[in-house]
Amino acid sequence: TATKLCTLLAKCCMGYSQSQEFSGVFLPLVVDSFMELANNIQGLSCPDEEDYRQCLECVFWLVDYSPALGQTILESPRLLSMLMTESSCGIDVCLLKLLRVVLTQSTASRYHIEHDKLLVIFDEVMLKMTEQDIPALQQIGADVIYQAAKRHQPFRMILLENGEEVVDLLRVINTAPGAHDNINMLLKYIDKLRKEEAEKARLNASATKIQACYRGYVARRELRLNSQRISKFQLKFREWLRRKKEKEEEERDAQLEKELSSRKARERRRMRLQEEASKLLTIP
Repeated sequence: TATKLCTLLAKCCMGYSQSQEFSGVFLPLVVDSFMELANNIQGLSCPDEEDYRQCLECVFWLVDYSPALGQTILESPRLLSMLMTESSCGIDVCLLKLLRVVLTQSTASRYHIEHDKLLVIFDEVMLKMTEQDIPALQQIGADVIYQAAKRHQPFRMILLENGEEVVDLLRVINTAPGAHDNINMLLKYIDKLRKEEAEKARLNASATKIQACYRGYVARRELRLNSQRISKFQLKFREWLRRKKEKEEEERDAQLEKELSSRKARERRRMRLQEEASKLLTIP
């Protein structure tokens, strides 16, 4: 009955004209309720796979109707709980399909999910792939990781950080009977990412070396120019000192000459006065 109500509610939601309150408040609550119901079904001792599939199918419809709900699903604690719960192959396949639908939406590149949550999702998907030797589960799990890494930069970084371990696990899985195309595709994608990172590291190292050489050239050129400026300044300063000294000497010579002229004038005046006085004394 609950799953039938979910189906009815999902169809009603898709037929309703979207508004900001409807898409921003009501739809996330509906999706969270569907996820909670699926989590409760999964936690039963004998879960009904058909009810579980039908419940998640309602979530598929809503995500396809409003792609922004992908952010709500990835942030939901229900999703982590469902991933961490041991279940049958059918239930795990339905859950991984939900992840694939969410991560292949056009808005997936704009999701802002905490790194720790993405790491838990990544670990749980890898665990479900390796714990059960079921080709269908391994195939869809590899596709989920591939699609997530392709569209979501933080997920791509997690894949690179755990690249060695992931490659080893995938190679072990791939040796099982029946080759898996998605696993081979994921292995090729990891190899491509590694080559891109190696090339990026090489380019960064080359760019760093070029920048260091250029900074050294600029520093040496500036040092040479500064040395030339200092030499020019010193030359001008010495020339200024020389001119100042010459001017002081000229002023001192002029002052001495002026004093000497003044003494001579006083001496001539004194002598003239003495001559006049002696003439006056000689008059009878």
